[in-house]
Amino acid sequence: MNLRLLLLRISAAAFLVPGAALALTPTPSTTEGPYYPFNSGQTLSTAWFTGEAADNDLTRIYSTSTQCRGTIMLLSGTLVDSNGTPIAGGEIELWEADNGGIYYYVAGTNNYAARDTNFQFYGKTTTDSAGAWSFRCIKPGLYTGRIRHLHYKVNVGGSTKLTSQFMFAEDSASFSGDNVASPLVAAGTMSLTTLSPVSGTDSAGNAVIIATKQVVLSGTYATTPTAEAPLITTAPTAAAVGTGESVTFAVAATGSGALSYQWRKDGVAISGATSSSYTLASPTPSSSGSYTIVVTNTVGTSTASTTSSAAPLLVTTPTALSTHALINLSTRAYLQSSSSVLIAGFTVQTADGKKTLVRAVGPTLSTLGVTGAVADPSLEIYNAAGTRIATNDSWSSSLASTFSSLGAFALDAGSKDAALTVTLPNGGGTAQVRGNAAGIALVEAYDADSATPSSRLTNLSARAYVGTGSNVLVAGFVIQGTGGKRILIRGIGPSLSTFGLTGLLADPKLEVYNAAGTKIAENNDWSSALATTFSSLGAFSLTAGSKDAALLVTLPAGASYTVIVAGVGTSTGEALVEFYEVP
Repeated sequence: MNLRLLLLRISAAAFLVPGAALALTPTPSTTEGPYYPFNSGQTLSTAWFTGEAADNDLTRIYSTSTQCRGTIMLLSGTLVDSNGTPIAGGEIELWEADNGGIYYYVAGTNNYAARDTNFQFYGKTTTDSAGAWSFRCIKPGLYTGRIRHLHYKVNVGGSTKLTSQFMFAEDSASFSGDNVASPLVAAGTMSLTTLSPVSGTDSAGNAVIIATKQVVLSGTYATTPTAEAPLITTAPTAAAVGTGESVTFAVAATGSGALSYQWRKDGVAISGATSSSYTLASPTPSSSGSYTIVVTNTVGTSTASTTSSAAPLLVTTPTALSTHALINLSTRAYLQSSSSVLIAGFTVQTADGKKTLVRAVGPTLSTLGVTGAVADPSLEIYNAAGTRIATNDSWSSSLASTFSSLGAFALDAGSKDAALTVTLPNGGGTAQVRGNAAGIALVEAYDADSATPSSRLTNLSARAYVGTGSNVLVAGFVIQGTGGKRILIRGIGPSLSTFGLTGLLADPKLEVYNAAGTKIAENNDWSSALATTFSSLGAFSLTAGSKDAALLVTLPAGASYTVIVAGVGTSTGEALVEFYEVP
């Protein structure tokens, strides 16, 4: 079970009751040390310690990222006052060194460059009604001058009540030489801070060490629970559907009390929409708008709310194929080396051939503000049988008028970009782009005889390496005509293994944007309900339960769209993006 879901997220207004008898020895305080991320000595941005990156799981910065190095430790306990009464709503902050003894601290100090970039370093949690708290962390690494230790703070009612450290009983032989442990030994309170972990397993059966500790605050506390704003773990996602096509928005959230829900459209509450999901069974264009949900947490008489990010809905009425067509595909991707290849595919429905302009752009991208572009791309065209039918290394200026007539941006005069026109036979073909070295390249295919309705592009695709940041796979397409066009879009990684490909993107996600840069649809994991659509279009099947992405959208014609294929978290690898015309 995820530790985040184990914690009740409530806060407390607390006050010290004077004159109470003290039954338990309070946990001793120790020095804060220089590595608390919010102290005045820090120069790194603490904005990093927000949201999921400030939870109680320090072993991963985000739930989808790679686990850090080191021995995983499940650390838990209770927070009580001197009478042993549980303190609800107390905030516990924990920070520690990574497996190599390095803290998240000022860059250039403490061997900072060698830190474990998958380790969260800092986390926090809130005690539940029984005063319970827990962390998933690691057994910290050693560094010169100190024994192993974890730092923590306890905050109650908005103020810090205790700053201390957990140390390990197994290091007792070194206590006398440690400047923090030795005073505690002399005072006879060392046992109140030491941990004695035992071997065990977590809920997934992984080997871990397990440690527990009670933390005692001096005095007695009366707590009045107040609701803390719920944490939305899965927000509703954007959608673009056809008139009458059912669409469902859903949210997942956690909170300590009873959660209630209210969906809104364009900021106005929707009557009766008070569950964690909201379905429009038969939407119309008037249903288009911005959908959000307000999640409210109730503890006693106290309430607190969180509003989700907006999920745009675009509803368009589909029209006949004769009213619109796919006329342009462009894909930008990162070529890892001179041996890497960016592959674009086109499926053509034609009796007499489809005249197509194909370009491989590198140097001119620099003029457009793209850094790290390929200096000298080459272009090869293959027919459906795999026979090479055209090649180009450096474009001819005689094509400049063709660029202009098709609305393609101009290439720099004398540049090493590649371009050619080719007549593709029925069935289509592929374009392969290579570079003279690593860098970003753009491949484009333009329908050069779009006025011929019997000849059309029915499927466009591109396969390339998906990196992070600006090196994700970016594909664009243009729909010519009027009305609404249904398009199947797929972002495929894992299922490519059935074709013998390796080094694949393990968990791709799709995002669709309009020309204004507004996200209008997205998908992370495909739905098996689309399997029949794949089959009807001749698209290969995806592996059942795979992490591939796919969605069916209905989009207004006469516009351009952009699709981004990226890996969930920081994952990278080869991926395929596809666009299918849907009758």
